[in-house]
Amino acid sequence: MKSQLRSILIITAGIYISTRIIDGFKIAFDWQTFAIVAGIIFVVHSLVGQIAKALLIPFSFVSSHIIDILVISATLYGLTFFIPQISINAYQFQGLATANFVIPPVYMNKPMVIVAAAVVIGLTQFVLNWLSD
Repeated sequence: MKSQLRSILIITAGIYISTRIIDGFKIAFDWQTFAIVAGIIFVVHSLVGQIAKALLIPFSFVSSHIIDILVISATLYGLTFFIPQISINAYQFQGLATANFVIPPVYMNKPMVIVAAAVVIGLTQFVLNWLSD
C-alpha cells in the first residue's frame, strides 16, 4: 500500500512539473483532477506497462522506458476525451540556450506536446523513484 501511494504521489509530481514546463499541456490546478489523472495513469501504467515489459524481456533497459513513455502518452491522449480540465494545444517552443547547450526553437504540434509531457512525467518518475529507494 505504501509503495502504491508513493507511486501515485510521484506521478502527481511528474504531472505538475510537466504542466509547469510545457506550455501546451495544461491541467486545472485542483487536487481532485490531479488525483484522478494520477490514479488513472498509475492503474494503466501498472497493468499495461507490466504486461508489455514482460513480453519484451529480451530487449534492453532502454526499451522498457520507451514503453513507459508510450503508455503514458496513450493514457494522456485518452484522458483528454474524458476529462475536460486537461487541454493539450500546439505551441511554439522558444528554445533554450546556456553556456554550452542549445535547444533551437521548434513548433510543437499536439502529438509532440503529448510525448514531451510523457517524457517529463517519465523522467520525474525515474528520478524520484531512484531518490526514494
